[in-house]
Amino acid sequence: MLQRAAKVIGSGKFNISIPVKGKDEIAVVGEAFNTMAKNLTKTSQQRDSFEAEILELNRSLEARVQQRTEELQKKHGQLVKAFKSVKETQAKLVQSEKWPGWVPWRRVWPMKLITRWAL
Repeated sequence: MLQRAAKVIGSGKFNISIPVKGKDEIAVVGEAFNTMAKNLTKTSQQRDSFEAEILELNRSLEARVQQRTEELQKKHGQLVKAFKSVKETQAKLVQSEKWPGWVPWRRVWPMKLITRWAL
């Protein structure tokens, strides 16, 4: 009977027990076998529970990553649009001569250099 129960446990079915009678060595081995089978059943259930929890956490994480990626893509699109708008506005201002661009800096720097060397 112990041999058949060991084969059943070896196949992955842990919730098995064998009847134990008496107090001799065979009975002690039988009790130890039943304790081992109970512990294997408990461990297997915990593993299955942890595995299910990990799968759910992975699904949740994937959903959060997807949502955040979509948000970032939307923000990126808005930034690209805003940058294009700023560049277009800058080009219009330069063309209308309301904003001279970097021209004054080109005039100021040589004057500062000349002033430093002259002193």
